[in-house]
Amino acid sequence: MYKHILVPMDMSPAAEAALGIGAGIARQWRADLTLLTVVPDYGYAVVAQYFSDEDQQRARREARAQLDALVVKHNLGDLACTAEVRKGRIYEEIILAAEEHGVDLIVIATHSGDGFERFLMGSNAEKVAHYARCSVLIVRGNRGA
Repeated sequence: MYKHILVPMDMSPAAEAALGIGAGIARQWRADLTLLTVVPDYGYAVVAQYFSDEDQQRARREARAQLDALVVKHNLGDLACTAEVRKGRIYEEIILAAEEHGVDLIVIATHSGDGFERFLMGSNAEKVAHYARCSVLIVRGNRGA
C-alpha cells in the first residue's frame, strides 16, 4: 500500500515516536523511508539578518549529523532510508519534499502547542495535514511536555 514514507524530524521525543511508527510501517510495506528536518528561515528578513551564512551552514551540518545519528539509534539500516535537510518554512518544505519524492504517507508529530504559540505560528502538523496531497498520520506528543 505504501511505497515511500516521509517522517519530518525536529529532534523532539514526539518526533522520535513518529519515527518509530513510520519505520514500522515502512518495514511492514517494504517502503522507502525519508527523514527530513527543516532549518527554519524564520520567514522574516529582519530576523534572518541576525544569522550569518556561516551560522546557517553550521545549523544544516548539525541537523544532518543528528539525522544520521537517528538512523543508527533506531536501527534503520534494514530500510531504504535517506536523510535530508532543507531550509525554509517548515510545513512548506515538508509538503514540497513529499511531492518531489512521490511520498504516499507523511508520519508527523504534533506537540499540542497551547494558546499564544499556536496563535503566532500555528501547527506545522495541522498545515501539513491540510495541504499535503498524500495521507498524513499525526502522532500526538505529550500535552504539557
